[in-house]
Amino acid sequence: MAESLNRTHARQVKQRLEQFAKSRGGSWSKFMEDLGVRHTTASNWRNPKSSALPGIPKLVKLAERWHLSLDWLILGEGSELRGSSRPDAVLADDLRDRVLSDLGVPDDARGEGARAVIPDGEDMVRELVELNRRRLEKHQAAFMAKMPIAIVERLEAATDERRVRMLTSMLVAAVKNEHKKAVEAAGQQQE
Repeated sequence: MAESLNRTHARQVKQRLEQFAKSRGGSWSKFMEDLGVRHTTASNWRNPKSSALPGIPKLVKLAERWHLSLDWLILGEGSELRGSSRPDAVLADDLRDRVLSDLGVPDDARGEGARAVIPDGEDMVRELVELNRRRLEKHQAAFMAKMPIAIVERLEAATDERRVRMLTSMLVAAVKNEHKKAVEAAGQQQE
C-alpha cells in the first residue's frame, strides 16, 4: 500500500503548485487545462481538505514542460525552476532593475517614485507573461510572418519558458526603442 503525505505537507505542496500556476501568468483552470488535467481532478488538487496530489507522471510533465523544480514543489527547497540557483523572487527583482536601468531611471530614483509607476518584479513577470501570451494568441501568424525565418525557427523549437524569455527580450528592446524616440522627440520640442 502506498504511503501518503501528512495533511500539512500535502497542503504546502498544493499551495506551491497554485503559486506556480499563478506565477506563470494564468489562472489555475487555464494552467490545469494546459497540463491536460480534468476539472474534477484539478479541483481535488486545489482543495486543502483533499489529500489528492498529482501523480508521478503529472509531476514529470510539470518538470519537463515548465522546468519546474520538483525539490521546490515537493520539499519547498531551492528555486521554483530547475537549473536556477537563485530564487524566482530575486530573478524577478533583477528583471525589474534591468528594465529600470534600460529605461534610464537613475539608481537613486528607483525608490518610492518608481514603485508608484513600475510594478514590483514578480508582478512585472506575471504582466509580461500574460501580455506576451495574449500577443501570441492574437497575432501569432502575423508576428511569425514578419520575423526572419531563423528567429521563427528558434521560437518554434524553444520551450514555453525559453519562448517567454526570448519574447521578453524583444519587448525590452522595443520599449527601449520607444523610450529613445520619446526622449529625442522631447529634445526636439525644446529646441
